[in-house]
Amino acid sequence: PTSVFSPDGDKLYYLVEKGQQRGFGSGELWVINRSTGASEAVLPAMPITSYDISADGESVTFAASDPSGKSQIWIARLDRRSPPRKLPPPEALGPVFGRAGEIYYRGLDRDQWYLYELDIASGASRKFTPEPAVNSPIISPDGQWILSLVPHEGKDTSTVLKAFPKAGGTPLSICRR
Repeated sequence: PTSVFSPDGDKLYYLVEKGQQRGFGSGELWVINRSTGASEAVLPAMPITSYDISADGESVTFAASDPSGKSQIWIARLDRRSPPRKLPPPEALGPVFGRAGEIYYRGLDRDQWYLYELDIASGASRKFTPEPAVNSPIISPDGQWILSLVPHEGKDTSTVLKAFPKAGGTPLSICRR
């Protein structure tokens, strides 16, 4: 996303392009307080390509490129009481918070991108879907479904949007694209 409201709706987080861009839509993460109109950089000088705000409004998870151009994911407190912490996957894109202490992201396995689930407390990560993922995950409001475009061989389409149940089971095909 390019902008995200805090859970209480009082703050709006957004990316501001700064200097040389390292990827599509990258920039510094800023926040504006809708009540006061004050804005400030949340993570100065960190070129972020995607991010998500936690449901409690206390943390941000984000993807940022290292000097070699490899995308890595991080987590940081929004009150800046501690520095950002790099998460274990060696290469990952598009992190989003789940609803029970996990982060979903696209990770590389050989030469394909898949959806993964990372337990924030333990750092343990597991492949969440057996099918390659074309885009970053989207979480349903109740946290029970993870959506992603996956490759589809068909006459008029190259991808299909699927909803994967968090509890396991057969994914639902939503629509072809």
